[in-house]
Amino acid sequence: MTVMFPAPVDDTTLEAMWPISVRQAIRMGMNSQDAEDTAQEAVLGLASLPEAPRNPVAWITSVTARLVFDQRRGQSRRPNLGDLDELAEQRRELRHFVERELSASYPAITPLAFEQISAILATVVSQREVEVLKMVAEGCRYSEIADVLGYADADTVEATVGKVRRKATEIANELVELRHHPRGC
Repeated sequence: MTVMFPAPVDDTTLEAMWPISVRQAIRMGMNSQDAEDTAQEAVLGLASLPEAPRNPVAWITSVTARLVFDQRRGQSRRPNLGDLDELAEQRRELRHFVERELSASYPAITPLAFEQISAILATVVSQREVEVLKMVAEGCRYSEIADVLGYADADTVEATVGKVRRKATEIANELVELRHHPRGC
């Protein structure tokens, strides 16, 4: 009688899963360095399995997504004080975007209101969206941004900018509404 042991994951499969994991993490908003770290952890997890999963692509995709969510959850609980310069730069980029996009619609808006809108906007946009806005401010075309950041096409970049513009407008409308209504009414 022959005993059959399950086959572990082969090296070819492991090598094929690496770029899939990196792309998944980047799509979920990670920068390339964090995406590579996450992919490494996911591929190591795959390599340590006693037997290969039936669908390695589905396995690596779901594990990568869970790792990204776990990392975000941990970051939201413990702010990294080492990234203060990066956060300040992000706020500056958002402030420039808000001023450029909302000045015409809200001519009486104050510098403090721009700062408040930018601060609130910073809590609801992803790092990837900020990277897009930074490149737009530098004068890059949407097609260039799509190539550099790995978007499908220029229309996707344009949709991303429109999404952030809508978020900023919603925040501005809420602030204007709050200023016009006394408390308690």
